[in-house]
Amino acid sequence: LHLACTEGFTTAFMPQLMGRFRAQWPGTRLFLRVGDAQQVDQWLQRGEVEVGLRFATRPVEGLRVVASAPSPIVAVCADRHPLAGRSALSVADLVAQPLALPEGSSTVRQVLDNACALAGTRYEVACTGNLPSLISLVEQGGLVMLGSRMSVMRALESGALVALPVAAPAFEQRRVQLLVGDGRAPGGVAQAFLDLAAAALTGIGVPGPAKVRPAGTPGPRRRGRA
Repeated sequence: LHLACTEGFTTAFMPQLMGRFRAQWPGTRLFLRVGDAQQVDQWLQRGEVEVGLRFATRPVEGLRVVASAPSPIVAVCADRHPLAGRSALSVADLVAQPLALPEGSSTVRQVLDNACALAGTRYEVACTGNLPSLISLVEQGGLVMLGSRMSVMRALESGALVALPVAAPAFEQRRVQLLVGDGRAPGGVAQAFLDLAAAALTGIGVPGPAKVRPAGTPGPRRRGRA
């Protein structure tokens, strides 16, 4: 079974999901590709992978959303950072801080760029890098990063990092999308993975339970290889 996701899913969500699926379907081989959102879309559209997970703010042509759940962009800082005790941040609060941000055209950068354009302000990029390096930098105490709670789940659970909502609509509108190629009918193993992933999406984007919107009917479960 060929899967794809963006980097934010690799720190915990996707490995845990793959492990749970392997426990239920031990004969199945799983192949994961990790790329940016555009790459995930292209792999799905070309049929190179069967299931994709990505963050999105709007639908993409040629792809079908099987399930989605809220995944707001939050500000993340060390537990000893001066902002850590705040209940929420404004865009002005955010851009006053040195930021650690992903490279390229991530949804985080797109949303931040749009919010700053609307507010007529700019932000300072202090560091860029991949997700593990950004998390490590922020844990040292001086920087703020943007992302989803699920991407920094382990650090939040340990208490090393704190997640703060950003009080701006653009940051609240992002969703996780579980995707397949439009017009492609998932096989039995792929459908079983989709069922498990859709169930796992519940509650990932907010502190309390969140509703998932299924967009397909579960198929029959058949054990087999992919």
